[in-house]
Amino acid sequence: MFAIKESPKLLLSKGKEPSAIEVLQSMYASNHGSKCLSVTSISLSESLTAATSSRDCSYIQTIWNQTAPLFKPPLLKNSVILYYILLCSFMTGDNNDGKTFCAVASTAVTVECDNIVQPMTLYITMVNSGLTTTLNIILTFLVGPLGKKTTTVLVLIVSIAAGILLLLVRQQLISIGLFFIFLFVVLVLGNINIYLVELNPTHLRGMATSLSVVVARGFGFISVQIIGSLLQSHCTSMITGYIILITSDLIVAFFLPQDKNKSQFGVS
Repeated sequence: MFAIKESPKLLLSKGKEPSAIEVLQSMYASNHGSKCLSVTSISLSESLTAATSSRDCSYIQTIWNQTAPLFKPPLLKNSVILYYILLCSFMTGDNNDGKTFCAVASTAVTVECDNIVQPMTLYITMVNSGLTTTLNIILTFLVGPLGKKTTTVLVLIVSIAAGILLLLVRQQLISIGLFFIFLFVVLVLGNINIYLVELNPTHLRGMATSLSVVVARGFGFISVQIIGSLLQSHCTSMITGYIILITSDLIVAFFLPQDKNKSQFGVS
């Protein structure tokens, strides 16, 4: 962490232009080898008025100043799209001999909690976490050539397909695998946070990404309560409802902004 350089935008917003130029030159050298970036002066294209005016406000007013603009034009449309995708995704994913997954779940024996974590629970959690980490790493390599919008749409399509098959497949091991894939819809979080950083002014980015965590974890918690109440008695209806929710997610994802190419960033 100590080796990571500060954001040039933050340095410039604090009036440290020489330090900002030094960081840019270091970034350019890392990306282009020994080439030197000849820059003598830089400036921000966005106003710092909103950011600096919050320094003399109360804590509550500061939070409001950083939150309210996210839900006003021109940021309103993108904020609604991105937070809706997060809401639907984390409501779904933060959470048999001749029978479907729901047929097994509906006949499962209820076991009283004895405050002891079973080894199998730990093994399943470890496998799930490992698979999620591996898939996240794979997505980081795919998002470059495919783009954020395409990878987001692909994740949603795969999750929807797994959910539909989950209701039809009658082989227990395959059903368990499909259930895990169905939950991997939460992998859209990385792309959504990148969008929130790209589309919002510098002084609102911290609040925008913080709200994404609140939305994701908050609705994930609500979803866990719903699943706990309905899994055994109304499993098929519940899974169908989540499939519809992710399908609406997919429709909304098509309205995401197109990815910026290198020329739009001024990179050659």
